[in-house]
Order: sequence, then structure tokens, then C-alpha cells
Amino acid sequence: MGQNSEWFIGLITGLYNSPLERVIAHEKAGIICIFMIMNIIETIKRFPDQSSCIDYLEGLRWQGLPECPYCNSKRSSKRQESQRHICNSCNRSYSVLVGTVFEGTKLPLPQWFLAISLMLNAKKGLSARQLSRDL
Repeated sequence: MGQNSEWFIGLITGLYNSPLERVIAHEKAGIICIFMIMNIIETIKRFPDQSSCIDYLEGLRWQGLPECPYCNSKRSSKRQESQRHICNSCNRSYSVLVGTVFEGTKLPLPQWFLAISLMLNAKKGLSARQLSRDL
């Protein structure tokens, strides 16, 4: 068994008590985790606007070194006016949302994060209709 398997087994068996430990375990296992399990108030405080959500996703996905999703190059320049990067190898523009469930969404990311928080905190699940009423 490799290191990723050990992290994943620890995650399943509950060895990691804090949400941050669970997120680290998810990343070590190669599973993309959207954000820590937290209550609704913490979610709203931590992710009040689009840029805070983008910054968090960049930290989770790239750990400070953006990687082009098209050619996997780590050589890029950040656009000043937006949250996008330009690859210096293939000259394509990309953001952290490319290749994720958030790509092409018309809803703001704070609303998505709140929806995810509601789903994770619902004891018996959450229907799509209830989610639309709550948001």
C-alpha cells in the first residue's frame, strides 16, 4: 500500500478529527475536496465574495504555483484585472475553475460554497427544491 492509500484509510476510519486534517487527507489521497466541512455562518464569513473563493480554490488546487490545465505547464502570468492566468507555453487563458464543477457556472462562487455547506450539514440529505428555497 502506498502513502495515498494510508491517508485514505485514515480518512475513512476517522483518524482525522478536525476538518483541516480531513481536507489534507483528501488532497494526499488525490481526491479533490472543495472545502472544509464547516457550518453555514463560518462559510459566509470565510467566503464573503468571489475573490476569496477563487483564492481558496487556487490554494487547494495549485498550492501557490498555477498549472495550465491545457498543457500542464507551470509557466504562467497572472492578469491584473481579473482572476485569470495566461500560460506562457500555449498562450491560453485559464482560471482555477477550468476542469472543475464550477466551470461555466453563472452563479457566484459564494452561493455555490453556501449550497455545498448546506448539503454537507443536512442530516438526512437535501433535495434540490429545498436547496433552491434556502438559497
